[in-house]
Amino acid sequence: MAELSTLVRTCRVPGAATDVLPFEILTTPTAAQCRALDLIERI
Repeated sequence: MAELSTLVRTCRVPGAATDVLPFEILTTPTAAQCRALDLIERI
């Protein structure tokens, strides 16, 4: 579970003004994360 929690999609810039919108970026998943995402998509 710890490895799966390192997959990040939405990011905020630390210290940014409140009117700055978050940006979306997906970190590169590990093999275990890819397998988990594939399994979730099949549900």
